[in-house]
Amino acid sequence: MATDESSEATDETTVNENYAATIPARVRERVDVQPGDKIRWTATEEGQLRVEVVKQRYGVWEDAEPQSLGEVTEEDIDAMGIDTSD
Repeated sequence: MATDESSEATDETTVNENYAATIPARVRERVDVQPGDKIRWTATEEGQLRVEVVKQRYGVWEDAEPQSLGEVTEEDIDAMGIDTSD
């Protein structure tokens, strides 16, 4: 594990038998990877691997105001095939 003077975080992990690899903590913290984020993998024509974090966090809609979709009638429920006989 090495960190150079330019604030880059470098580390290594091993790819397991399921082709999964863990993002090292120092790298994860440096680029702020959080649960729910996606990782975009790109293999270049030169044979190099480029990895990009795509921010897609859980709870992204937590601050959204609920909106009414209108009233649901018994006809709507019947049309949806929902059994309400409980």
